[in-house]
Amino acid sequence: MDYIFYYSGEIPKHVLTSLNAVLSVEDDSKIYFCGSDNSKLDHDRVTFINSNYFFDSHYINKIEELEKFERLDNNPLWKTSLQRIFYLYEIANHFNIDKFIHFDNDVIIFKSFDAINTIFENSKINITKLSKDMLIFGYSYIDSLVTYKKVCDTLVNIYENKKFYEDKYYDGKSLVEMRGLYLSYLEENKFFNILPTLPKENNNFLFDPGSYGQYLGGLHNKRFSKRYIDKDHQTYDLMNSKEILPVYVGGKAYINLDNQKIDLVNLHVHSKKLDKYLPKNYVEFLK
Repeated sequence: MDYIFYYSGEIPKHVLTSLNAVLSVEDDSKIYFCGSDNSKLDHDRVTFINSNYFFDSHYINKIEELEKFERLDNNPLWKTSLQRIFYLYEIANHFNIDKFIHFDNDVIIFKSFDAINTIFENSKINITKLSKDMLIFGYSYIDSLVTYKKVCDTLVNIYENKKFYEDKYYDGKSLVEMRGLYLSYLEENKFFNILPTLPKENNNFLFDPGSYGQYLGGLHNKRFSKRYIDKDHQTYDLMNSKEILPVYVGGKAYINLDNQKIDLVNLHVHSKKLDKYLPKNYVEFLK
């Protein structure tokens, strides 16, 4: 299975760790990396393309025109996170990739695609849900580029009418990427499959949208924040009551539930300290 990454700027250590985890867990999957820095990507299973190649992309130029996040802080992450959705389409279309996996750059995986592929639905965007009104790339598998393009078109329409959606669904708050994705899900439910994050949804393995890795590793640039539980996350009630808690040991991550261990496919590590949660048989291919 192909993996697509997008990162703007010099590649930090945690991104390399995420890439190395893919190369370690998968035997023959290819990684396509779009960005501005390829100084550390020398591997025969990694293909780099400069983001400037897509400077005249209709989608990227359109979303740049529609949403600049003027009301938020100057953190460029808001902008690049949203643009990333459209870069994924351009990358996949350029390389004729119809199916691919994508997740945020602070995600580490423990299982190969073949080990979990029965959970995915055909011709859909299989993606994690963070809260009642946010989807997130904690993990996603896109099974059809045609479907993904339709979602991109839906998102453009949403951002063309962003004030309407902001007022109706988010009390006027800005449409950050996770909200835009959720609104696309509301508009075109048939294009999405929400991946299981809680035991009631699947007892074989679960995905981490951002809650379990945040509990284990804490918040980014915030000391003494381990065991943090966000009240807005879907996992809050069960984690707060300690019915389920994530564990990492011996190269595996899992949820403890009534003395049962349910494997986690991934950890979304907000602290960026991915090197503390390496999969078994991890190899540092990229340095």
